[in-house]
Amino acid sequence: SLKYVDDLLANVKDIKTMNENGIDTIIRAHQWGGNSFFSSGWNPRHIEGIEHFFFYNLELLTNKKFIHGQPVCLGFVLGCLLHNNLDDKFLNFFKSLQFDFSPEAMQIKWDDVNTTLETLNSFVEQNNLWYGIANDFVNSKNILNQLKEIVFSINKPSATL
Repeated sequence: SLKYVDDLLANVKDIKTMNENGIDTIIRAHQWGGNSFFSSGWNPRHIEGIEHFFFYNLELLTNKKFIHGQPVCLGFVLGCLLHNNLDDKFLNFFKSLQFDFSPEAMQIKWDDVNTTLETLNSFVEQNNLWYGIANDFVNSKNILNQLKEIVFSINKPSATL
């Protein structure tokens, strides 16, 4: 799977322009992902983690439907922060694509994100989702502030783009 992640990261310019190589890169990644769904029946949740659990809780609390990638990417950054494994290559990827997954882009507020973080642990446990870092998660202003800082840095205009 990491080969496909590296392939996506290496081909970000082609993905952004949606040229043939960019489209092929996305298709290859999805083909691999499709194989991971194979024979999992109607519910392939075995490949989901905190990024999707964050998304589901946010959707429940706001009663809004989102473009899938926006809350999942915000949840991905959250998961990386909690695992102390936030790599610049991912942030540069989002920035290069100019992919905005800020609360404002999702037409919600940071208070909604904070409420989602405050209730994430109980949401995961009440819904019997598998054990992961969300089970041990304790929200703090520090996590919210780190998320804000990262989202701002991704969406800040840059002379290199």
